[in-house]
Amino acid sequence: MNKIFVPTNKPEDWKPLLAEPEKHWKTGYSAKALAYSWQEANDFPGSLKKVFISSGVALFKNVELLLAFPEYQVPLPGGSRPSQNDIFVLARSNDQLISITVEGKVSEPFGDTVAEWRKNDSEGKRRRLKFLLKELELEDNKEINAIRYQLLHRTASALIEAKKFGALNALTLVHSFSQFNECFEDYSRFLNLFNLETKPDSLVFVGTIEGINLYLCWVKGDPKYLTRRAKLMSIRVESPFISRKTAVSWDAAGMTKRRYQIWLRALRKSLRATREYEWVGQSLREGKRLELRASIFGIPQRIRLLDIHDALSQMIDEITECVFPKENGKTRPQVEDRHFWRVEGEKFVSDEEKIQIEIEELGDE
Repeated sequence: MNKIFVPTNKPEDWKPLLAEPEKHWKTGYSAKALAYSWQEANDFPGSLKKVFISSGVALFKNVELLLAFPEYQVPLPGGSRPSQNDIFVLARSNDQLISITVEGKVSEPFGDTVAEWRKNDSEGKRRRLKFLLKELELEDNKEINAIRYQLLHRTASALIEAKKFGALNALTLVHSFSQFNECFEDYSRFLNLFNLETKPDSLVFVGTIEGINLYLCWVKGDPKYLTRRAKLMSIRVESPFISRKTAVSWDAAGMTKRRYQIWLRALRKSLRATREYEWVGQSLREGKRLELRASIFGIPQRIRLLDIHDALSQMIDEITECVFPKENGKTRPQVEDRHFWRVEGEKFVSDEEKIQIEIEELGDE
């Protein structure tokens, strides 16, 4: 594992560190929610601090985050793949160090059970499992087979790094943004191995292993990090396209002024009537750059690349008009100020005609 780390300046700096950036860096996914939550706090997120304080454990009452490393790898014996923790944190409280591994979740599971993981048995897998169980002081029995393998190596990682840094305390933290506590049953089953029961938003003391105090914690993250920075809205229309240019030039294809007005009303309602989209106007007012991505679904032969370009350009104007009131007949900022936007478009052939728009804040101009 590389021992040189580069500091991050914004949540997007976390993306290249992911094992599969394009697959996992999406709105509503744990990687992105975790990055925004921790980067904006530049500390333990507020929801986590509340759980620490309410736990009654003196060690976590005034805990201080010293260092946090996204996508932190902990080498394990028995194979070439390390345990890639979403975040590793080195913290301090009462002059004691705490080694913390963080696993972000939304609805994705903790991976295979131990039984599923060792179906294709090998010497390396046997060696690795033996090591993990020894680190956690657990026995290889039928209960272990039902445990999610990921929980074993994430928890062992916290203990391994505690030894490396001379920390007397280790914590494995599940930071779940699921508002329904999805996969909590698997986490609870893991704690049952230590004869413990728990509930969401709680921290528990597991025991002392080789002189290190081990804790586990499940925290429900703020749901705003699932949607605040990128919004997806699907507006279905009954015509091949939705731009003013199309409205006047494609009469034969069915795009009428009436249908265009239906589209515009739907867009305006989405942007003005729903509080979760208020940040679009606020971002523009603050001079921040936004990215507009549109996926256009349409019947074959009706949509050309040039049409996608025209639509994206038109939507920039329309969104700007929707989020800003007009002054003296003109929108502020001027719709020509397209330096606020970066645009991408894709075409998807389908049996229905609709468009999906995703807008994301990129940062300051």
